[in-house]
Amino acid sequence: MASRVLLLDADVRRPVQHTVFQTKVAPGFANALEGKSTVEESVCSTRIKNLDFMPAGSTSGHPSKLFGGGRVRHLVGELHKTYDIILLDSPPVVPVSDPLHFLDAVDGVLMMVMAGQTPKDICKRGVEILRSSGANILGVVANNLGEVLPYYYDQKYYGYDKSRKKRRA
Repeated sequence: MASRVLLLDADVRRPVQHTVFQTKVAPGFANALEGKSTVEESVCSTRIKNLDFMPAGSTSGHPSKLFGGGRVRHLVGELHKTYDIILLDSPPVVPVSDPLHFLDAVDGVLMMVMAGQTPKDICKRGVEILRSSGANILGVVANNLGEVLPYYYDQKYYGYDKSRKKRRA
């Protein structure tokens, strides 16, 4: 049974997901929170089956003011009428408090780190912030692993490199 999934770009300060999905940034999350657009106006379909996307949107006010008063929880509740899974792509937790405003609207948090680039102390501080805020930390996703893993973990080590010329016996 296929689940309907919505990816929501909740980073209204520095949105990027709209470029990945090649769509406009607004209307979107911020506009729906402000009541300037409906959920239907803010959601875009994607080329991926059962995946829709809500861009970050745009706001004229301070982003943190958007998230108060249970607005995020209410919006996510509305979205759950249509979607089985809602993924909020939020800004980093260490420099801004925006993701902490989303905690009462989500079941859990997956912390993303860029392997080889995100310093350990920043990762630890992020976990501390999330734990102290009562977040249900589900795990960590490390991207960029192909660039930082030792050579012997790479497929080339085991002879699976497709670009390598075959040796003749």
